[in-house]
Amino acid sequence: MDAVDLANPGVLGDGDGAPGRAGPPTTFPAPAHAPSCSSRTGRRRAADAHRLAYLAAEHNLADPVMESLFHAYHTDGRNITDPEVLAYLGTTAGLPGSDVRRLLHGDAYTREVRADEARATALGIAGVRSVVIDGRPRPRASNLRLVRALLEDAMSATRVEAAD
Repeated sequence: MDAVDLANPGVLGDGDGAPGRAGPPTTFPAPAHAPSCSSRTGRRRAADAHRLAYLAAEHNLADPVMESLFHAYHTDGRNITDPEVLAYLGTTAGLPGSDVRRLLHGDAYTREVRADEARATALGIAGVRSVVIDGRPRPRASNLRLVRALLEDAMSATRVEAAD
């Protein structure tokens, strides 16, 4: 999806994912296999998915790679900390296999990911179910109705500022 259509509630998942209901589920529970990010190994492996996102952006493939990561994790229940899963997702989204392998065996983009983590910590974000809108963290914004309301508020504020 290239843009979010706030006028169409089904786009943001007003349904519960059940057949016959509009949109995907409005909450996204973590799959049971998700590693603990409190462990050093969990943080390192989660960082590999973030580093893959940086590589994708460099190749102008951020959207398909991120969509693939989110779909794999939230819909298919795949372990996106597994290097083999990351390699598969990256290459099937269009990244060159040699670049993905080099990334997963090296430390490219580690500095950028650490900077992102430091920024999140400074904002008080401790988990992936957070959204930053207009520079303010919105922890636990996993309910898509809430995210929609937050985005609408931010867009209204932006329109008011632009009109001034």
